[in-house]
Amino acid sequence: MGKINDDEILAALLTHRTATGAATALKISPRTIYSRLQNTAFRTRLESMRADALRDAAGQLQQGARIASLTLQTLMLDEGAPPAVRLQACRETLHAADVYGCRLRQLEKAHAAVGRDFDFDDLRLEDIWEDDGDED
Repeated sequence: MGKINDDEILAALLTHRTATGAATALKISPRTIYSRLQNTAFRTRLESMRADALRDAAGQLQQGARIASLTLQTLMLDEGAPPAVRLQACRETLHAADVYGCRLRQLEKAHAAVGRDFDFDDLRLEDIWEDDGDED
């Protein structure tokens, strides 16, 4: 195999959990990848690609969540479905509404605390999903 270029290394890093896994897939030494990761421009490009991939995945999950919500609603209203299925669909819907309602209130509080519009891309996931014990 010829010389591995940055695009191939970046693609492997995006699809494997570790640098070692990426190196194995590319049939190169992990040292090659660790060496590239020392380069600030390369690391910046990787972080940007990871952020793009995360945004894409979040968008796909949002679309899936809408479909899942509609499916649960269909099951709840389906008089031909077994009662246990309808009951479980109700429970799942209530649980999801509770969880995501709490998260939305956390985001609204964060927005109010900042006192201005902010870029959601600047938020860390752990800030959004942190359970602050708030009961409202």
